[in-house]
Amino acid sequence: MFELMRRLIDKFRDNPPVTPLVVLQAGEEDDTGTLDRRVAQVVEFVRQGHQPRGLIAKRLEGGGGADAYSSAIDMVRQMCEHPWDNENQSQYKPFGFPRSRLLRAIEQAAPEVGGDVSTVWSAAQRRERLMRRLAELRWRPGRDPDDTDEDRRISALTDTFGAVVNPSGFVGAMFIACLSVLLGEGGWQTAVWGGALALAAFGVVHLLARSAPPLLWLRRASRWFATTTFLAPSSDRPEAAEWSRWRPTKSWETIRGRAFAVAQQVVAAQAGDPTARQFHLELRVLALLEDLRDNFRPRTLDLRRRKRTVPPVVYLPCATEDDGGLLLLRAISNVRTRRSEVDPLLVLAAIPATRRSSNSPGPPARRSTPSASSPTPTSPPPPCPTP
Repeated sequence: MFELMRRLIDKFRDNPPVTPLVVLQAGEEDDTGTLDRRVAQVVEFVRQGHQPRGLIAKRLEGGGGADAYSSAIDMVRQMCEHPWDNENQSQYKPFGFPRSRLLRAIEQAAPEVGGDVSTVWSAAQRRERLMRRLAELRWRPGRDPDDTDEDRRISALTDTFGAVVNPSGFVGAMFIACLSVLLGEGGWQTAVWGGALALAAFGVVHLLARSAPPLLWLRRASRWFATTTFLAPSSDRPEAAEWSRWRPTKSWETIRGRAFAVAQQVVAAQAGDPTARQFHLELRVLALLEDLRDNFRPRTLDLRRRKRTVPPVVYLPCATEDDGGLLLLRAISNVRTRRSEVDPLLVLAAIPATRRSSNSPGPPARRSTPSASSPTPTSPPPPCPTP
């Protein structure tokens, strides 16, 4: 398994980014949990063995939700909203997740269309309430309520300064190049004043883009949200042609209609509807994979595909039904089978043999046939072992 992961990582730069979802499982059930422990140790051994290589990786130990659906959604959010291992020392800047952030904003505004509101307001009124709430959020996820205003200002200034002076990005590279030219041609005083003015100009533009993004319908996340065929069955305007670069009114109608449909599905999923839960989870997984694919696009000004030479890796040492791991793996498998695009996400997971299911992702593992004299265990399966 270590050699397989090494080949997949080493050949990632030369080959198309086709990365599999690898699932390990013991061939026999063991009441003591020894075999499951060994399988989980294989995943941990591979993770620790490749950690010194500078991979951008994530180790998931299950979500913190009350059920499998909530835990699976929580693990998707961990990949989108929390730093990855070795993110700050990576070959390139951290990943961006604009599509996942758009869906997160719709999730935060979804209570405006659900619960007791549905019995008081009409569909048009609920849609208008949702749009007002999204406008307040500027179609971006809100901050953590525990953060103070001072923390938010410091975070915004830090992000702005980092985006401007980061040489791996296009803006940062242009800023440093211009500063070098000024320093060589006009002296240090001209370079200092020119650099200060450029830094202030780039910072103002970055802050405006964060607080009130102009031409919102032209953002990649909005365009994806309006044109993806995944949302076509649940949208009031299913045709992707309703979005147009030159027709903002029609594009906004499509985005608003799909946002209302997604918010309704989120409310139904929180209420326990299994179909809505599957739709919501697969939509979040689709947005995650699309964001990761966009982070490795070859045709960009910053040449990010040439700088990111290894794929992102996710490790699940113990994926079960209870912690949402199996549900997440099935969602990734289902989304990948329904789309033609490929994504760079490499997943290595271990499933306990006692959690064996016909719906497990990947081909079914061989099972040992117990003899007629061996008793059938009636005790509940042991908890997931910790390597």
